[in-house]
Amino acid sequence: LFASQAVTAIRLARAHETTRLGSIRDPLTGVANHGHFQETLYRELSRHERRREPLALLLVDLDDFKRVNDRHGHPVGDAVLKGVVARLLASVREMDTVARYGGEEFAVILPETDALNGWRVAERLRAAVAASPVDAGLAGPLDVTISAGLAVYPVDAVSKAALVACADKALYAAKRTGKNRVVRYERAPASPD
Repeated sequence: LFASQAVTAIRLARAHETTRLGSIRDPLTGVANHGHFQETLYRELSRHERRREPLALLLVDLDDFKRVNDRHGHPVGDAVLKGVVARLLASVREMDTVARYGGEEFAVILPETDALNGWRVAERLRAAVAASPVDAGLAGPLDVTISAGLAVYPVDAVSKAALVACADKALYAAKRTGKNRVVRYERAPASPD
């Protein structure tokens, strides 16, 4: 009787943990999902505000990903996403958070990281992806590149929404200026008026 109850308790605990992880993880890539990213960023910004420490946020987007899906199909696209995530995870610290922001866009929260070190991490991520083609089950591996936008709390923004918006503007600048690059958010100069 005791053994039967113990087995039931273990099964329930495993089911609970599976459900919990399923609610915070992206099912395809295994990294944090968008909702968990938002919660983590809010929590980290609150902690960094209390400690008066910088925090870097990267928004990362796969370059020309639509072309991969259109040419090779969605299963290959899924394999590419998984391969890129593996490279991102291998290039960050355990304390950093990699999350799927949406589609082929990812967010990377870098606690206790200033602009210079955030830039270094972003460049390391970009170089790691560019230097290692992804085996997606085709005749040969696919060359993949990423673009990244970098924004830093509290230098660029002090709220979660504003920090994400700054990183997003920097990401779009990276895409607009040639892709396969990192762009640091810059405020527009004040007008003379």
